[in-house]
Amino acid sequence: MIYVLRHCKATGQDFDAALTIDGIKSAQQLVTVLAKLNIDHIYVSEMNRTYESIKPYLTKYQTPLTYDSRLNERILSDLPIDNWLTELKMTFSDFNYRIYNGETSLEAQQRILEVFKSIPVNEH
Repeated sequence: MIYVLRHCKATGQDFDAALTIDGIKSAQQLVTVLAKLNIDHIYVSEMNRTYESIKPYLTKYQTPLTYDSRLNERILSDLPIDNWLTELKMTFSDFNYRIYNGETSLEAQQRILEVFKSIPVNEH
């Protein structure tokens, strides 16, 4: 079984954005929830907020961890966008919609699918 989690609440979208106070509390609360799932491996993006979201669980359970850049959030644009929310919505209406050399929804979906395909299937 593969479980997918989004990172806890962060201070922003920057690569090194930290968790907020609420995000840290949520990460601590995840420990109890995740402990019931019999997790044997964790994959995270290289973004700080993803590791910080799982860190309390890892501290208690020492589960093997793999960083995979293919799990990084997509880059919507390589230029600042004032109306980024409108543009983001467009990417969900049209999976081939690209903004200023950014990644399309289809490209991001295919990249992340490759991660799932590369995860060894437990034959137990």
